[in-house]
Amino acid sequence: VKVAEPIDLQKNVRVGRREKFGETQLNCVDLLNQLQARVPRDAYVVMGVTMSDLFPGPDWNFVFGMARIKNRVGVFSFARYGDEPKLALNRAMKVISHETGHAFGIRHCTHFHCLMNGSNGMNETDRAPLHVCPSCLRKLYWGLQFDPALRYQKLGEFLTEENMADQSAWFQKRATMIRP
Repeated sequence: VKVAEPIDLQKNVRVGRREKFGETQLNCVDLLNQLQARVPRDAYVVMGVTMSDLFPGPDWNFVFGMARIKNRVGVFSFARYGDEPKLALNRAMKVISHETGHAFGIRHCTHFHCLMNGSNGMNETDRAPLHVCPSCLRKLYWGLQFDPALRYQKLGEFLTEENMADQSAWFQKRATMIRP
């Protein structure tokens, strides 16, 4: 992971206000346009991260994040995950991983209960697993050629460090099941 220079949000990014709440939002289509112009040749994905709320257009209230499947860019906001740190981290990991999956070219999954299922609200996000299904894992593997057992092990270790025992146990079990 490399951290790029921040984008100047005063230039070329429309700002909106949620009429009901008066909160400032950033137009994520404009952000994606800015990011798309900055994708290095050697990058897999460029993901914008913001604390500001996002909206893609006037007919939308908000989005948690958005990505362009063919352009290797996405944007993600921490704005709507609540005040409880562990729950907020769990939600953020799901959404940023989901948007990163889109930026890798993976569409919404309709085969299994999967991180790449579509979500129309926080309840659906909360019900989504933190892992991808076998079909979506295969798509990631095809593009990246990683060691799935090592990936599961590292994710399990990270989740253990973050005191997320249930999620950690799932990943650690998968790591031991597929290790030669």
